[in-house]
Amino acid sequence: MIANSDVQNSTIDLLVFQALKQYSTNALVPMLEDKDVIVRSAVARELQIRGGDDVFTAAQNLGASERHESREIAAFLLGQPGTPTSPYREQSIPLLKVHLKDDCHEVRSAAAASLGHLHADNALDELLVLAADNEPDVRECVAFALGFIQANEASIAVLRRLSDDQNKDIRESAELALEQHGQH
Repeated sequence: MIANSDVQNSTIDLLVFQALKQYSTNALVPMLEDKDVIVRSAVARELQIRGGDDVFTAAQNLGASERHESREIAAFLLGQPGTPTSPYREQSIPLLKVHLKDDCHEVRSAAAASLGHLHADNALDELLVLAADNEPDVRECVAFALGFIQANEASIAVLRRLSDDQNKDIRESAELALEQHGQH
């Protein structure tokens, strides 16, 4: 018996990812709206790697959903469609900017992180505004994103402010982003 739950979970994750590879993209897309967050997330990660028009279209459709869980998955998918080349990068960035204004903080968080993954320098202004969000998860994802976006005086100032946040995770993300920009 394995006592370490992380080892057990990583084994389960591996088995799930191997199983998902057996499904066609058309069979996986409906699973993006599964009630179980683990299913939605695992399927979204598999589809990010596959990329393609079907995956991008699914992300667009989910982004217009009334369900915040669907919009969150859409924002996650848009962050790396067709990884590692991200052929949908230019189309994804404007959609993600819209998600930064979502009523649901999980959607705003996913959108901010995705913009970081896409190195979306043209989303800097929107991310700087979002750095003052009331939700800690959003501020943490903004700090993460700013680490991958070209720095300027304003973004460094925001990262310094976030590095003093009362939330440890936000501080750590901001400090890492500052290090990525050669700041200490």
